[in-house]
Amino acid sequence: MIAPQHLQHALSELLGDARLAVTALPGTELKLWLIDEANMDRAFSPDETRRILEDPPYWSFCWAS
Repeated sequence: MIAPQHLQHALSELLGDARLAVTALPGTELKLWLIDEANMDRAFSPDETRRILEDPPYWSFCWAS
């Protein structure tokens, strides 16, 4: 399944090499487009960190709590 182009483009603007992957939620039939963890096990570059902090994703506040 190919990620919706507008979502992948927005993510690529924030994190150049990040890719979306369909992820099934355990115990449900729901599937979400989430960042594929396969290539995200690394430190963010200074530019990536700056872009993230300039306009933090709304979910980051819930995810970290």
